[in-house]
Amino acid sequence: MASEQKERILRFYRGSEGEETAVRLLDLTETVIKTRKFRISPFLDPYGQEIAETIRASYDDLQLDFDGGYQGAERARAMLRHRDFAGRTEDFGIACVETTWN
Repeated sequence: MASEQKERILRFYRGSEGEETAVRLLDLTETVIKTRKFRISPFLDPYGQEIAETIRASYDDLQLDFDGGYQGAERARAMLRHRDFAGRTEDFGIACVETTWN
């Protein structure tokens, strides 16, 4: 079943600008489903976030959150987690640094 979902999604994005992102997110999704834990993607543009939403809709055991470091960020990291994961998932691994130059 999961292999059919993966192939359907890959077929849809094959040859488009979203193909590489879809492959990466599907690999993360497979890891989440196998380990029943969570994984965090690299920063995704709005189109990549849409791909993540499409993948989430295709897998019943998958939950999805986004965080870009601040409210309204255009690019954000996706946290894919198994619905049975009971651990803490508050940290997206985003750090902010402020510098001043004289």
